[in-house]
Amino acid sequence: MKQIGILEALFIRPNRETPLGVPAESLSLQAGLGITGDMHARRISPRQVLIVRSEDLTDFKIPAGALGENLLISGLDPEFFQPGALLTAGSVRIRLTMHCEPCKVIRHLVSSLSEIQKRRGLLGVVVQSGQLKAGDQISSQADYYPALPEKPYLRFAQVLALIPAGQVITYTQLMVAMGVASSYARALPGYLPKALAAGLPIHRIVDSRGNLILAHLPEQAQMLEQEGLSIHNASVDLQQNGWIEPSLFLD
Repeated sequence: MKQIGILEALFIRPNRETPLGVPAESLSLQAGLGITGDMHARRISPRQVLIVRSEDLTDFKIPAGALGENLLISGLDPEFFQPGALLTAGSVRIRLTMHCEPCKVIRHLVSSLSEIQKRRGLLGVVVQSGQLKAGDQISSQADYYPALPEKPYLRFAQVLALIPAGQVITYTQLMVAMGVASSYARALPGYLPKALAAGLPIHRIVDSRGNLILAHLPEQAQMLEQEGLSIHNASVDLQQNGWIEPSLFLD
């Protein structure tokens, strides 16, 4: 079952120095990457596009663009605007992945962040490329995809389980694929014992330079060597063995 709404307005944020909500007449979207020229265009990220309902802005008396949204839409009921829905506008297809969490950036817009919980907008991934213009129709098909887990650890485990033997993933890549801020790096080491007990391949995690995480897993070098990787000075060659999966979240 589908419901049809309208793209009321489009916005882009080229860099962090640019204020939120820069209006755009049209947007070019690329599958697996996001909006061309937008700072959030990033492969393997579930946060490529932010979509907000105009009805929610009206309820909270928030001006268009103030939440940092890329797409402002109207006409979609909440049951059609949930993680897992497929949005289609022309040739563009967007998978809604998860709720955008209220944060201090928008604190001045509401009396409390808790009141806008789960109404601050939805994040999405571009699964089919194309152009968008304000005024375009946009349809939603609810429950088209499985929703991503709300808890960050479950997203961590979901991504880690995909890493094949003979390849490694960096902490940075994990945070991008989990959809969390870089400051979350402090939390990841705390996930390792639980993930190891669950049988997840934590030996395939390295730091951003390819260095092994021997403090957390002393036997990591031997485990990787058994998978055919060459270890030099307690590190691996990321160009040769780094994990690349551009189709993450696209299926």
